Amino acid sequence: MKRFLLTLSLLMLICAFGFSQSNPSINIEHLTAESEGLNTKELRDLLKEGDSYYRKEIYDRAYRAYKRLYDVNSTLPELNYKLGVSALFSNRQHGALSYFLKSSADVAKDYFYFLGKAYQANLKYLDARDAYVEYYNSLGKWRQRRFQQEFDQLISECTFGYRAANDSLPFFIINMGPTINTYYDEYAAVEYPDHNKIFFTTRSPDRLPTKPVHRATYSERVMEAGYENGEFSEANEVSRLFSRGHASVAGINQNDDLLYVYNGRRRFGHVQAARIRNGEVRRSSRIKGGIDRKAFKKTSVSVTNNGEVFFVSDRPGGEGGKDIWVAQIKSSNRFSRPENLGSAINTPLDEEAVYVTPDGRTLYFASNGHAGFGGFDIYKSKREADGTWSEPVNLGYPINTPGDDMFYYPTSDPLVAFIASDRPGGFGGMDLYKVVTDTRIPFTLWGEVTDVDNGEILSARTTLIDLNSNQAVNVAISDSLSGEYYFELEDVGNFALQVDVPGYRTVIDTLEMPDERHASLRRDYQLEKLLHPYTLWGNITDRANQRPLQAEIIFRSTETDSILYRVYSDANSGFYSVTFEDKLNMSMNVSAMDYFSRNIPLQANEMTGEQGERSFELVRSRTIYTVTGLVRDEQSRNPVTARFRISRPGVGERVISSRADTVTGRYEIQLDDVGPFLMEINADGYFYINTSLQFHPDSTLMVRNIDMQNMTTGARVIVENILFTTGQATLRSESYSELNKLVRLLQENPSVRIEVAGHTDNVGSAALNRRLSRDRALAVKNYLETQGIAPGRIESQGYGFDRPIESNLTEEGRAANRRVEIEIIE
Repeated sequence: MKRFLLTLSLLMLICAFGFSQSNPSINIEHLTAESEGLNTKELRDLLKEGDSYYRKEIYDRAYRAYKRLYDVNSTLPELNYKLGVSALFSNRQHGALSYFLKSSADVAKDYFYFLGKAYQANLKYLDARDAYVEYYNSLGKWRQRRFQQEFDQLISECTFGYRAANDSLPFFIINMGPTINTYYDEYAAVEYPDHNKIFFTTRSPDRLPTKPVHRATYSERVMEAGYENGEFSEANEVSRLFSRGHASVAGINQNDDLLYVYNGRRRFGHVQAARIRNGEVRRSSRIKGGIDRKAFKKTSVSVTNNGEVFFVSDRPGGEGGKDIWVAQIKSSNRFSRPENLGSAINTPLDEEAVYVTPDGRTLYFASNGHAGFGGFDIYKSKREADGTWSEPVNLGYPINTPGDDMFYYPTSDPLVAFIASDRPGGFGGMDLYKVVTDTRIPFTLWGEVTDVDNGEILSARTTLIDLNSNQAVNVAISDSLSGEYYFELEDVGNFALQVDVPGYRTVIDTLEMPDERHASLRRDYQLEKLLHPYTLWGNITDRANQRPLQAEIIFRSTETDSILYRVYSDANSGFYSVTFEDKLNMSMNVSAMDYFSRNIPLQANEMTGEQGERSFELVRSRTIYTVTGLVRDEQSRNPVTARFRISRPGVGERVISSRADTVTGRYEIQLDDVGPFLMEINADGYFYINTSLQFHPDSTLMVRNIDMQNMTTGARVIVENILFTTGQATLRSESYSELNKLVRLLQENPSVRIEVAGHTDNVGSAALNRRLSRDRALAVKNYLETQGIAPGRIESQGYGFDRPIESNLTEEGRAANRRVEIEIIE
């Protein structure tokens, strides 16, 4: 079973049926019987902690505590049941199955129900169906009747999922990242392209709690973030929307510059319209008319160009649960009497998150009542000529999953849409994702190369050439036994295939591209053996550093100036080879991107024997800026195999990635301009380093040796760019990027324990600064825990102004003393 805090539909179904997950007792004596490494008190404390979080439905914390017990004793059926339930509810759905398979129906009456959910989460629909049937048959007649509707839906999902799960559609599902998503729920994203913005709903608090809480604890808030060139800036709350309860995005009307917002309490509230002026949201006013009748809090609204308003409500008169309704705009903020879209769209269960294209012809919505993969899936329906709606079509995998997938919103880019999903691998509960259409047409190219006269199999060098860039994109050597060559290509293009065998006439064949994805394109070649062949070979390299280059080499007839041959050197070795049918006077032109070309005459009388070598060094025609140096352990001075990520300040988009040499620790990175750049250096077992790069306009070489600090006990490092609200312990959103690097560091070094130390300057009393530094250290600790770092790995302490690193007599010194440090304590 999956937790989706947005709709809680699964929980509502369970509650309607009259049960919740079981809470079997774990026998501490059985647990300690095979324990190693932990004493009885530690085991009791972990069990008490896990059971407490389990009862409070804080399942991610329950999972961590139970998992430590599991590492001690993995055989207990009761523990495995609780681990399975906790995994299903805490974004670890794929791992839940292994735990349930180690448990049994003797532990809990709902065992087969949750076993079915775990199978379903792993796309094992036939096994899931068998588990649901087993559970259904275990119920009495009365409970079967109450469970019947959900049971029918689950069997429908298993039937549909079994047929559809293997038909993966060409989409990339890309998480919007930590600037948007948090440990809590994010959903209902809409785009405002005129000002490169998105608006969305979050359940994250405006300040982090001091202890773990349920993800649904906090009210909804409306957030905004920049969205340009596919990248998102840090999100901030739309503070001009005043609400004493929930405030969530219900939709957007871009024609009239209106953001629709739900304001209200948990159950009832009102839809309001907020005017957007110059990209800024103004105060909202309540919508009047049939659309606003004590709507359920997750009402969504979509408006067409002709003034139709589609919305979701649980108002009476529908098909059951929440339905999609339509009304007509009569005047500003007034609407006609709504009409239900009927049983073609609405089901006895819930429909949610409606979006209609501006022309009113295509309807997207989420439902847990139509045939799907599980939970809420996203569907599409077309409006027929008579005004009715076609049978909804499931958007398929990977847009839909066994979990909850909702709030489909097409953006101004026709290849990109937004969705919200609680699929595994996110930052918390419901996360926001981009759905990017994969327009590529992948295909395979293969064939055999033989002698045209006797059919003898030939070992050929086949070179795939991009005719648009005149670059060789891949090289394959045909098999010496079968004579077959093989290429796997990610997309079609303007390609030619060059086939070379020493002593045979070279063939260059322009390829016709397939129209269908995953087509198999076969091209066989029969080569003609030459009577007086001459083979020329060599290597093309960079004059400055002797690196191999991929170059285009053209041979022209001296007499006619016509092209005789065109070959390409290998990008990895710089090697080229060409066989002429006879010795001729010709010119040889060698060119590579960003290098000066060379033109060399070749005389027939200089071609002695059957082959010859001509290697060339090329000189760069474009300025390249190079940063190089050694990466070493600051104590032992031994080389460190570090990873580099170069990006531009304020953008975050990667420019280049690189790695230091394993043996020497030397790195070399080439850049196109003087910068500025940000360089992030990571290595296993070391603190990460952030540093800036800026070349002097007169210099193209920068030597920067890097000393990395080992994460040994007692090692201490200042974490830069951890920012708080002035005089408070509230983390500012600008801090999340740096904190996420710290999360990644701790995830990559799971045995490390740290102390988060807060420090202040000497402005104010000692007691006040000690309390402030303690609260700030605790805020960092809490953030790390919300991102999945076990609480037992983190201590926090505030030292006030007792440990300055600079003088407090200057503003610069005081700024340096206001810091957060990480110390390795184990």
